[in-house]
Amino acid sequence: MFLNIILVTYVIPGTAAATAAGIVLALFYIYFNIAPRRDKSQQYRLRALIGGCELVLAAFSCFMLEALAYLFVLANGTEIGVHILVINIFVCAGLIFILLFNGIIRIFTCSGQLGIVPRISLLLFWWMPVVNIVILRKFLGVSVSEYRFTIAKHQRNSDRKYEKLCKTKYPILMVHGIFFRDWKNFNYWGRIPKELMDNGAVIYYGSHQSSASV
Repeated sequence: MFLNIILVTYVIPGTAAATAAGIVLALFYIYFNIAPRRDKSQQYRLRALIGGCELVLAAFSCFMLEALAYLFVLANGTEIGVHILVINIFVCAGLIFILLFNGIIRIFTCSGQLGIVPRISLLLFWWMPVVNIVILRKFLGVSVSEYRFTIAKHQRNSDRKYEKLCKTKYPILMVHGIFFRDWKNFNYWGRIPKELMDNGAVIYYGSHQSSASV
């Protein structure tokens, strides 16, 4: 993104080269926002989670590079007007904010280990300059750890798939307590059934009413 400063300063506006470079950079920016991580072998949630981390890091990197580029331009002088420079600053700030916001939303919605306190803290203190950086660092640390742990777990389950460590003589019947139900996509047991099935167990649900007698 910081290349727009160089393009505006050192490439004559309106030339074919400047237009082509602008189109390429714009397409790359859109594509990177949509698919920062393109490994199709991973679950969508994991791709979105680590992609969110990459978007946040890219936003910070672009901010630093933009600042250095502006300092370089101002230190060496420029023939472009002040109004063009100001517009450029606002455009860059907006693009960086979109990167950052996109990354935070991905982490916020896809992390299973982040917890409620960091989420509420970000909602309350996102406007505080130093505090929000500390909170975002927490976001990134937890998300990267969760990503690595989940990838390692999937690899471990894949390596021992044929060992069927959780296979039992009889099927496992899971009966929940009072005032709950086992829906297809949201059930009382969380990730437990899938982990058992991935390691050889056969799972059945009680499928009884939430407040009926067991």
